[in-house]
Amino acid sequence: MTVSIVIPLYNYARWIGESVRSALDQLYPVEVIVVDDCSTDNPVIPKGIKAIRFDHNQGVAVARNTGIAQASGDLILCLDADDKLVADAVKRLVPEFDDPRVGVAFAPLVLIKEDGALTTTRWFGKQFEYKDQQEGRNSVPTCAMFRKEAWRRVGGFRSYEKPSEDAAFWLRVASQGWMVNNIGGDSMLLYRTHGAVSKFRSGSETKLNQPFDWWQVGREWKNRNSGVGGMVNIYDCPRVSFTIDYQSINEQAFIRTVDSIEELKAVDWEICAYGVPTPLVRDGFPFVRWDCDPQGSTVVYLEAGETITETEWKAILAGMEWPG
Repeated sequence: MTVSIVIPLYNYARWIGESVRSALDQLYPVEVIVVDDCSTDNPVIPKGIKAIRFDHNQGVAVARNTGIAQASGDLILCLDADDKLVADAVKRLVPEFDDPRVGVAFAPLVLIKEDGALTTTRWFGKQFEYKDQQEGRNSVPTCAMFRKEAWRRVGGFRSYEKPSEDAAFWLRVASQGWMVNNIGGDSMLLYRTHGAVSKFRSGSETKLNQPFDWWQVGREWKNRNSGVGGMVNIYDCPRVSFTIDYQSINEQAFIRTVDSIEELKAVDWEICAYGVPTPLVRDGFPFVRWDCDPQGSTVVYLEAGETITETEWKAILAGMEWPG
């Protein structure tokens, strides 16, 4: 299997060299891509590395997605620009994906101080539990290996889930039925603590700030599977057609609306969207029908950004008062 390591970079000029070298020194052939999110500290990207530079800051979710979209690997590993991989990390993780049901694999990490000195503190030693992830107890580090196909299916990392982009991403991947494996053993990553981060970290990215309660926004697919083959067969015979206009400028609003529809369990449905989607949206939501006539017996029109809950839908059914 081929592996791409994507390194989002923003104002970590003092550490990017170490991070890139740790990626290049892997005991397994890898492609390395650095995405500079408009750093202002003049980072120097080592020669021979594929580098992408933004002309304005867009955030880590966009940086990761951009790098992954251009990656050639079947497997992806996102490495923060201030951290370092252990030399055998990739070699240890790749065999997990011989099982086609596995979507994500990781190992524990060990903390290092700002100057690089090792500590005895280890994080992420537990096995993944879907219920824990669903309830906000993130158990997967940012630096985990995952299938590019899984990234496509769930629509990539999402900016509006900041600062829990990764934790919410793992939840969405697992909700499709992909297995998430902690291989245990030695640490795979040297995680650098510095600045305000070291004061608040306790093993989960979500401890820093929680403006978006990702664990309270259920995204389980109505028909889970093993992550292999067709995954949306339940939508083949919808009874209700939700229609949404799509524009690239309101992409995140569109995603929020689609996410809310996914939560509905009281109705069989389809989504008909109109517009020209980006590859990320088209690949991430394979069940959306583009520029097609609704096939459901009932058509409900929603604006991008509108959300609909199970309670609201039951009220709509009771009152027969349709949005739109």
